[in-house]
Amino acid sequence: MTSEQTLSQILTSVQFANAPDGRRLAVLDADDWAGLIEWLENTEDHRVIQAASERLRAGPERLAHYHLRPRWMSDKSWIDPEI
Repeated sequence: MTSEQTLSQILTSVQFANAPDGRRLAVLDADDWAGLIEWLENTEDHRVIQAASERLRAGPERLAHYHLRPRWMSDKSWIDPEI
């Protein structure tokens, strides 16, 4: 999906073909397919961030069961004593 193309334009550019076994298949340009996948991933990322921000706004009482720091950061054995 190029910056000039919208999701709507890509979806309307889909062509259909009938497979020998009778299934109807959607055919999409490979670059458009990659752009569509990227768009879907970005949309999913946005939803994850939105859900996390809602939990964070709820305050620390609601976050009691969430680990805000990775566990490896609480284990100081990874720190190099020479530094």
